[in-house]
Amino acid sequence: MVDDPAVGDVRVAGARALAFQSVLGVAVPNYPAPKDDGRSFAVDARGRILSTGGPQPDLVLADFDLDRIRALQKEDWFRR
Repeated sequence: MVDDPAVGDVRVAGARALAFQSVLGVAVPNYPAPKDDGRSFAVDARGRILSTGGPQPDLVLADFDLDRIRALQKEDWFRR
């Protein structure tokens, strides 16, 4: 991931914000290094990072608790 000294990786920050605002789990596939130095990752409905891939080609797995996401959507309906 490309770290900006001021904000960190903007792609990760954007996906975390999208997941939080939408109350959804988000999986982001990226090209591994050396193309754009991207890494795949997944975040939960609260915007927390669940899993992150390395710079090499890899399979990244994440479990999204759909019952929990549905409960959060009802509980935090104002975020949607």
